[in-house]
Amino acid sequence: MPGGGPDVPFRRRRYDEGVVGWVATHRRPLDVPDVFADPRVSAPAFCRRHGLTSFYGLPIVLDIFPLHKYTRYWGDMTRTVAV
Repeated sequence: MPGGGPDVPFRRRRYDEGVVGWVATHRRPLDVPDVFADPRVSAPAFCRRHGLTSFYGLPIVLDIFPLHKYTRYWGDMTRTVAV
């Protein structure tokens, strides 16, 4: 799934949309332990389909590209998927 895939619900987003947009706009870390309970998560069906339950984003900026991670297991950042 790195880089997306055929079932990614969107290819382009506004800079301030979703959880990644929140991190990019505020330039602060964001920890979302439950992606189904946070209204900033814009694709909960995609997360459910892929077993993604939490999100942690860091504002590491390189040419205005934020690094972000979704994980299938709360508290276990060793099993993550970069998107």
